[in-house]
Amino acid sequence: MAVSDVLCQRLERSRAHDDDDDDDDNVLPGREGSSNNDWRRTGHVAVTGFTMSGPISHGWYALLEAVVSIQDRRLGVAARMVLDAFVFSPVTVAAYFIWRAVLEGEGPGGIASKLRANWTDALAASLTFWPLANIINFGFVPVELRVLYNNMLSLFWTGYLSHMNATHMKKKGNALVQ
Repeated sequence: MAVSDVLCQRLERSRAHDDDDDDDDNVLPGREGSSNNDWRRTGHVAVTGFTMSGPISHGWYALLEAVVSIQDRRLGVAARMVLDAFVFSPVTVAAYFIWRAVLEGEGPGGIASKLRANWTDALAASLTFWPLANIINFGFVPVELRVLYNNMLSLFWTGYLSHMNATHMKKKGNALVQ
């Protein structure tokens, strides 16, 4: 997950540079110099992956295999997809932002604010990103490789969530300055 955030930050800086020719405006506060990465943010993403996302994914895939015992392959894939979309995704998207808020030192008000700002859009994005990925995962990937396949795709997904979180933090910071 940390690699995802580092790549996401590079993309954010690249896009900011494309939007504005003045390089000085694109340096993150406190991050002047050749390494313009927010390592605290990257650390939070890594901790989130090791302590929340990773363990939950392993448990979820094991639970899906135990709960969904439909013999018809297509129906089994459909059942896993429905459970993933409407049980797993809402919970894990919320858990991601809650855990990030906790790591950032936010209290209940900050957690609620982060969820209000991000959860609905992130869940909608989840419902566009993961269904096709899960058709492949549940339909063609062997059970023992499903978490690995999921982790490979999470490189992109985590970058998206990290960007959403950073955008919320930036807006929150700008509101405090004004």
